[in-house]
Amino acid sequence: LADSRNNHCECEECSKMRPADWYITLMNEIDEELSARGLDTRIVFIQYLDTTWAPKEIKIKNPDRFTMLVAPITRSYEISLPAEECTLKASEYVRNKNEFPKNLEEYMAHYNEWRKMWQGYNVSYEYHFWVQQAYDVSGIHLARILNDDVRGYRAHGIDGIIEDGSQRSFFPTGLAFYSYARSLFNAETSADEIIEDYFSCAFGDDWKKFYDYLAKLGEAMPFSMLTLGRFPDRHYEIVSEENVKLLSTVKDIVKEGRELIASHYNSDDRVRTVSVRLLEKHAEYCEGLSEVLIERAKGNLDRAMELYNEFRVRFGRHEAEIQSYFDQVIYFSSMKTLVGRSQKEEAINL
Repeated sequence: LADSRNNHCECEECSKMRPADWYITLMNEIDEELSARGLDTRIVFIQYLDTTWAPKEIKIKNPDRFTMLVAPITRSYEISLPAEECTLKASEYVRNKNEFPKNLEEYMAHYNEWRKMWQGYNVSYEYHFWVQQAYDVSGIHLARILNDDVRGYRAHGIDGIIEDGSQRSFFPTGLAFYSYARSLFNAETSADEIIEDYFSCAFGDDWKKFYDYLAKLGEAMPFSMLTLGRFPDRHYEIVSEENVKLLSTVKDIVKEGRELIASHYNSDDRVRTVSVRLLEKHAEYCEGLSEVLIERAKGNLDRAMELYNEFRVRFGRHEAEIQSYFDQVIYFSSMKTLVGRSQKEEAINL
């Protein structure tokens, strides 16, 4: 599959079947050889990119050998997966001209097609901590999505989740990672229960003030705006007076946050001291990022990139101190894609 899409041979022989059929053919050949050698090695095969479209001709001969991995790499993280039965119809496969699912419900339509030939064990391969954490400055949006995703996947017969992503995804807090773990342990635990549990431990009796502060930042730099960085053809959508006004509120919110941070700077509990002082760095990050994005939202692309480069170097001086919590490369490379020109803007410039 080569981590690529729409890249399959179009010769007469290869075109006789879908990539998924050829893929399952390969799985069966591997199984036969392993069985001949008396090996019980378990094999995972993946519903991913061009194998999102289920096979039409070939079935797994030995289900006990395999686990299916559902990898919704092109999904949106703005919305979660409904727990109700998916009623969507899977799109038709068109060799090398496929448009890939934009949300989990569309992926479940294809998953249901796979289930017509596969009734074995299923696991999701997810990307919540690949780059999504960089688009969620509050850390709250992703935590809630994760809680919903775990319940949604379970309702659709998927037995667990493996995450692709950075283990240094605790900026500004570890709420999203904690939500992932708690939800997997007990899917009946609500997002609000998890949030109160985490924040009261990390920040003490005044936890709600810290939650409200981060929620305000999330509203001023919403996930729906920052996640445009994932889509090269949509970067230009950030350009608007409304977004300029929204981003211009960040510094005032951070000013209030700094007062809250200062009043809780030292604690008898080390975890609370660390949590609060990490927010000090996060406040600086949000201020610097808002300056970059304001220029981007005004359409001043060159100035935005200039500020981005200055900010990346300036904030990068903290990397050694906070590298356990903050993945500098992922956060800044993710923001750079949003600051850069969209495909539409490139076309206009040409």
